[in-house]
Formats: sequence, structure tokens, C-alpha cells
Amino acid sequence: MSHEGEDYPIDPIFVKELERSDIDREELAYYLHDGKENYKRLAELTVKYSLDSKVRYQYHEFDHTREEQFYSNYRKLNRLKELTKDMGLPPVDYTTSEEYGAPMNTISSTSLHHTMFETVVRILGSDEQREYYLPRIISYEVLGCYAQTEMGHGSDVQGLMTEAAYDPDTDEFVVNTPSLKAIKFWPGELGKQSDHCVFHAKMIVDGQSMGVNAFICRIRDEDSHIPLRGLEIGDIGPKYGYGNKDNGYMIFKDFRIPRTALLSRFISLEKGGELNIRGDPKVAYTTMLHVRISLIKHTWRLVISSCCLGIKYTLLRKQFRNIPNSNEERRIFDYQATQHQIIPFLSYAYACVFSSKQCQIKYDKMIEEIKDDKFSTMRDLHSIASAFKGLQMQESLTGFFKIRECCGAHGYLNYSNIPNIIELWSPNVTLEGDSIVMYLQTAKGFIKTFRLIQNHGKKIKGIYKYMNDYKEYEGASDHESEFKTCSSLLKLLQISTVLSVKKCSDLLPEIDDEISYDVAWSKTYSIELITAATLNAHWLVASMFADELKSLKLSKNLVRIMNKMLCVYLCDVITKLGQELILSGYLRGSQMLQIKSTMSDFITEIRPHAYRLVESFVPHQAILHSAIALNNGDIYSKLYSVSSTSRFNTKSRLVAFEADTGLGGGPARISKIKQLQNKLTGIAKI
Repeated sequence: MSHEGEDYPIDPIFVKELERSDIDREELAYYLHDGKENYKRLAELTVKYSLDSKVRYQYHEFDHTREEQFYSNYRKLNRLKELTKDMGLPPVDYTTSEEYGAPMNTISSTSLHHTMFETVVRILGSDEQREYYLPRIISYEVLGCYAQTEMGHGSDVQGLMTEAAYDPDTDEFVVNTPSLKAIKFWPGELGKQSDHCVFHAKMIVDGQSMGVNAFICRIRDEDSHIPLRGLEIGDIGPKYGYGNKDNGYMIFKDFRIPRTALLSRFISLEKGGELNIRGDPKVAYTTMLHVRISLIKHTWRLVISSCCLGIKYTLLRKQFRNIPNSNEERRIFDYQATQHQIIPFLSYAYACVFSSKQCQIKYDKMIEEIKDDKFSTMRDLHSIASAFKGLQMQESLTGFFKIRECCGAHGYLNYSNIPNIIELWSPNVTLEGDSIVMYLQTAKGFIKTFRLIQNHGKKIKGIYKYMNDYKEYEGASDHESEFKTCSSLLKLLQISTVLSVKKCSDLLPEIDDEISYDVAWSKTYSIELITAATLNAHWLVASMFADELKSLKLSKNLVRIMNKMLCVYLCDVITKLGQELILSGYLRGSQMLQIKSTMSDFITEIRPHAYRLVESFVPHQAILHSAIALNNGDIYSKLYSVSSTSRFNTKSRLVAFEADTGLGGGPARISKIKQLQNKLTGIAKI
């Protein structure tokens, strides 16, 4: 199967790489994109985008000012809506634009309007609120943001300080920002765009705090777009990444909203101040959960794209004539060091693919249950989402840096798209839960669960059932096994995780000794807890990878390759984080060295399939947005072309420099240079 819609020549090295692999491209491509129809639709759309002057990716978008980035983004979004509407597809938003292969090359300027503002209304809004707002949200009649984070608090939701006090005389809430720490700070779409907002605040009724709750209201005038009376709103300024995102701040000053602004599906306030609570109060966290699941769902797409970019470039790039009996330079990808940088990251990418599909199934089940006011699966999914969010955001960022390094100096150019990927991804490590916070949050859950097993002999169901047989691993050893199969490596990761969790449980005091426990948790054993939580996250990913493989009707050949990918992933994790296996005596040091050797063997076996494993994801090279990963191999010509025509090269002189220094051309320039040199010499003597 050729790349859809691409009629230019393919570099011979890529043809050769495809011939080396016996993977069925259609089978893999259709699995990655959830079926043949989805893949065909993606291929058709990417071709349309690449030919459309308003939508197609332009290398010189990197020359844009911040305001130009917004303009370009909106122009693309509007055109995407037209194109998808013509094809009879659902309206484009942040999520579908990515699934439709949109060449945004950045996050959509209106992404949070859908992923957070719309989602929180769907989940927390009453029937009346959903009926009123959702049609207007979908049609963009209103544009909304989600204001939870404050200048002084982010992950600690219960620490939020914004206050919404109920005034029974007017049947309104009076909202105030009591301190600098309480200023809403960082919400996307708030700075300039949004006219509506969902914000979190402490609800105060009759002088008593009723906890943090969500409210929805208009924040800007319908005609002038000026912030309403009682609000100060602005953009927070330049930041690392998200240049076309107007992250904003908002200060409330006796801002009044109606009582009905409280999102009231699960909590409502009657006129006069009577509070009614329905269902599980923790449902308020489902918006954050939704965003984490969305991030997890889309992680593998960018990771595989970056691997594709890295593999294509290192196949095209040659360096050093060190091939025996040949005057040819060696391809960068044929160096073992390069393969050991990229292929483990690729195995991680496929672990993300398989586990995210399992995760999405669990999330869809939870949403259906919530519709019926059932909340039984929420706890497990919250633990999974926190673990995956902490792991995948950080691991992906680390891997992107490795890809950049493999691509040498050209990997630093924005035209390679790698710096853009890094800049685009970096905020994900922090937003909606910093990785460290996610790990420690997850650790609280599994320590509590493990102690139920350890102290009370309970048999646990759900995601932590793998800890039930922990006693089998205490003082045990396995000095005979070679650990060369998926099942043996998976078991080894399970044991490593359980031993690490048990170590933490033994170190921590009892929970009822609150002061000692909190000190031990926060100041003494956080590093051990983070290690255990990281292993737990890897175990969940790996076990879901294995479960997904078993549940699918894939060809034996593809399953064989995927099992090798899983083995590389497992070996990589165990050799990096499996120190407890050695410290406990379960393994000898020589066995850990053998696992490293096994990993090298698997990488060698995967090498012939590496290009096919990334190429199957990409129906058109336009998705990569890179000048160093072209199918025709003509990367040096493209690099010269885009570099020489950049905006910075349109003028031969730096006018600002000349204006500041007085340097011109000819004799006057030489005279000025001498004057500057004399001045600098005088300064040096002083």
C-alpha cells in the first residue's frame, strides 16, 4: 500500500526498508486508526489539506508573531470546518482536528472550549443548563474557558481561595478574589477570546463554606467584548510554548452572578440557601479526569510521529566511512547507539497505543455509568489516569529530546519540527497535574490498598490485584531463569513493582499517626514513593499492552512483532528501575546484565521492521511537518530552500542594529567601527 495521494518519487532507502519487513501495512495501519474507514478518511483529508492554500502547513509559520499565530490558527480552523462539512463529517474541534490529520502544528487556539468548558457543562450541568448551553457551545455562539487554577494553587483543588458567597436578599452569588494568591491565573482562552467561563470557587452559604464548586457565567459584554463590571481580565504574557494560546488572569471584585450559575447536576442551591447534594461529590473531578484521558489518548500519535521523523532522518543521513570493504558512509540509523535511542522509545510508543485503547474503553464505560448516577469505576479510572498522566507526559518529553539528539544539529532547527514538538508537549508535564503530584497521588491509593492486603489479608479486585500474592516474593529468588519471554519479563516487572510498594509501606508509619505519616510522606520517603509509583504506572501500561494483544484478532506475524516490542519496553523499564530486584536478592547482578543483553537482541530483531512500524501510521508526509523527513529524500535542498527564504533573510541589513550603533556602509562604517574599538579599549583599561 503506497502513501495515499503522494505521486512524487520515494527515496530508494525507504523502498528498501519497506521490503525488509514482512509486517502487513494495512493491518497495522487500520488497527492504529481504529479501522479501515477511519484510515481512509484520514488519508483523504490529509491529501485535501496538503493541497489547500489556507490549511496546508507552511514552514515559515515559525516566523510568525504571536498575533499572526492566532490569525493563522483561526484561519485553518475555519477552513477545516468548511472542508469537513463538505465531506459530511462532524464539526471540527481540537480533538477531531487532530484525528482528521489537520496540519495545525500547534494546539488549537480554542481547544479548551471543547476539552474543558464543554466537558464540564456536559458532566456537571443540570438538564436545563445542558439544554441551554451545549447547542451554543457547539455552534460557537459562546466561546468558553475553564478557570480553576489560581496564582497560588493548582493541583490542590480544595486549597482554591476564590469565594462565591450567596446573598439571599438578591438571590445571587457575590464572587471575590480575596488575595493575590487567589487570582485566576493560566486558564487558556481567558486572556482575550472567551466570553463565558466555568470557574471554581468556595461556595459560602450563611457564612459556612460548602466546599469548592463550579459556576458558569458570561464574563465579557456580548457587543463590545469588554470584561463585565467587577472583573479584571488579561493575558499573562509570553511563555514557553503555546504562543497562540491566550492563557489569562482574572480578578473578581464583588462580581455578581445568579444563583442558577452554580452547575447543579449533583449539587444545587434552592432560593433562600437550602443545599441539595446528589450522587458522588467526587464527580466534580471528572473534568480533570477527562482532560487527562484526552492527553493519554493522543500521546501515542505524537510519539510515533516523532519516531517516524527520527527514523526517516537517520536513514537518510550518513556519517563516516567505516563500513568494511566499502567507501560508503554509514547511515546514522545503522549505528547501534542510534537504534538504542530510538527503538526503545518506539516500543514505548506502541505500549501507549495498546494501553490507551484499553483506557478509553474504561473511560467510556465510566461516562455511561455516570449518566445513570453510578460511580463504581471512577476510583480505578482515576488511579489509572493519574498514573498514565504522570508517566506518559514525562516519558514522552524525555523521548522527544532523544529524537532531537539523534538528528544532530538539524534537529535543533524549527524546520525539523522537533523543537516545536518539544515546545508543544512541555506544558503537558505540568498542566492538569504535575508528574510528581500525579505519582504521589497514585501512591496514596496503592499504599492504602496494599496495607489492606498486608494487614488484613484482604484479596483485592481491580487494577491493584497484582499485589495480592506479595508474600510469594518476600525473601524469594529466581536465579535460574533467563527472562527472554514476554510472560517472564512481565512477571518480573510485577514483582519489582510489588517489592517497591512493600518497601514504601514498611517505611511509612501507620496512617492514624497523622503527623508522623505526613512528615514521612512529604519529607523523608517521597523519592521511594515516586519510584514505586513510576513502576506501578509502567506495570499498568505493560499489562494493558499484553491484555490488548490477547484480546485482538491480529495476524500471528503482527502479534509476534508486537510481543518483541513489548519485550523491549519491559527490558528497558526493568534495567532502569528494577534495583529492588537486586537489593532484595531476587535477582543477581549478572541476571540484570543478561536482561540488558536480551534487550539488545530484541532491538536487533526489530530493526528490519522499524521503518514499517512508523510508516504505517503516516498516510501522508504532510502530517510530520518536517523538512528533514521527506519521502523523496531531498532534505538538504529543502533545508536550504526554507532557510534562505525565511523572513529574517528578506533584508540584507539589520536596520535596528544600524540605528542603535550608527553603523552604516563604506568609509563611514569603518570610521564608526574604529571609534567603537577605541571606546572599548578605554573601558578595558579602566
